[in-house]
Amino acid sequence: MADELKSDVCVIGAGPAGAVVASGLAERGVDVIVVEQGDHIEAAARSQLVKTRLDAMLTGSALLSRDFDTGTSARDKSGETTSSGPIGYGYSHVVAVGGSSLHWNAHTPRPVADDLRVRSEFGYGRDWPFDYRALEPWLLAAERELGVSGDDDNPYASPRSAPFPMPAHPYSHFEREQLAPALTAVGCAPHSRPHAINSVERDGRPACLTCRMCTVCPSGARYAADRVHLARLEQRRPGAIHAGIKVRALELDGQRGRGGGRVAVAHAVRVADGTPVDIRARRYVLAMGGVETPRMLLLSDIGTAGGQVGRGFTDHLFVGFSYSLRQRLGGRSLGFPAMYTEHFRSAAARAAHNTFHISLLPSPVEDDFEPMDKLVTRSIENNRLSLTTLRRKLRQTLIGWTIHEANDQGQLALDPEVRDGFGDPVANIRMTLSDRDRAGVTAIERLLPRLGDALDADDLFLGGTGESPWFSGHPSGGTAMGASADTGVCDADAKVFGVDNLYLASSSVFPHQGANNPTLTTVALALRLAEHLGGEVTR
Repeated sequence: MADELKSDVCVIGAGPAGAVVASGLAERGVDVIVVEQGDHIEAAARSQLVKTRLDAMLTGSALLSRDFDTGTSARDKSGETTSSGPIGYGYSHVVAVGGSSLHWNAHTPRPVADDLRVRSEFGYGRDWPFDYRALEPWLLAAERELGVSGDDDNPYASPRSAPFPMPAHPYSHFEREQLAPALTAVGCAPHSRPHAINSVERDGRPACLTCRMCTVCPSGARYAADRVHLARLEQRRPGAIHAGIKVRALELDGQRGRGGGRVAVAHAVRVADGTPVDIRARRYVLAMGGVETPRMLLLSDIGTAGGQVGRGFTDHLFVGFSYSLRQRLGGRSLGFPAMYTEHFRSAAARAAHNTFHISLLPSPVEDDFEPMDKLVTRSIENNRLSLTTLRRKLRQTLIGWTIHEANDQGQLALDPEVRDGFGDPVANIRMTLSDRDRAGVTAIERLLPRLGDALDADDLFLGGTGESPWFSGHPSGGTAMGASADTGVCDADAKVFGVDNLYLASSSVFPHQGANNPTLTTVALALRLAEHLGGEVTR
């Protein structure tokens, strides 16, 4: 016999979106629970990840791991995907309480106004159901909730109604003395980069210690959902977070598709022992991320009447590169860029191609597109490793990356052959590049040698192209907001068409992703949903 959980609202997924919705509902007095497949990340696990990161810095191995040593069965990581398109798709996904906020670099740019009106402005993609002016107050609230540091010095950004909660992090010597003049020389305006990382002590969290452990952040200066919104939820409603429970499908009663059905029960299992769990609630919120949210609808055969689930899937493709400076880098730097340029987000540039920003960081072994073995190979002289040369190169290497958006005609479907550890089909991703996408990569490839000359650098290494990107980490679009089931999966309030009690909190609801990293906008929509849903439940 199945165990049973009951509540007014069940939020499925304990990443930033789910945490913000649940915390907001609890503030309004709503009986809410959060169900998460992964476990809580305790202090010991975080300490182990710091050690893993330090080892990786010494060996040059990859650092963005989705796996934490929590003791939970690893038979299903819920981020596994297959790819059937020309772009090989790889998705980094954390399965734990806190979700992607456990390992992100906390870059929190806003969307530009054109991102929400891309069809009207540029004739491609899909428009959002509301404009930037309607979203801006929620973006401001999201910056306050996450604790964003930044300065209003970005000439490419859309207007804001109030300052950032905290000042931007100070520029490093390299950024101030070398990067800023180089960007200016190639016609790009340098400016600060907003982050959900404290630049000053705030809300009980310390200022950044510049320890360069950013993807782990042992101090708590960087936002993590388990340390902020889920901690608030636990204070208001002890026991509201149910970790180690994997939701496998939602069961509808009543009419399906367009006709006003309802989710009657969420069928789940306890990961540790396979015990079935039935979750019954008046309303459900899927907050499982950009891949798993549409996958859950497909597994549950929900929302397929209009054929929109999985359509319009897209992601940001990261193209990495590196330089070797001819002179040693001076001064200490943060573990993240405090300066970058969004020059390619300007309207004129975006009309021609999809390239959004350029970031550079003095960090020789931090990412696996430029591993230690390349630096070691370059330091061999007369068939012997020269430690003097290696040390010099370590101090003179820059890594960089650019963001490109794959055209929003991708498709997420269920793989007919590959299944996860519970026997459910994994997501299959198909994405292609348009001519505009390729033009963006070409524009960067032309700019990088000029930027290297301005930096007095050589040995340019390109770690990926649009056809074979360095990595992808911002899935969106598979359950887009629309005017009806013929144009989208959910309405402007994130309620799934044809299902009266099912809502979505995920970047998957974006009709068009545009230039921005998705987390700030996702949290803005989660705050908006919490207010809307809280009003409904408490009437």
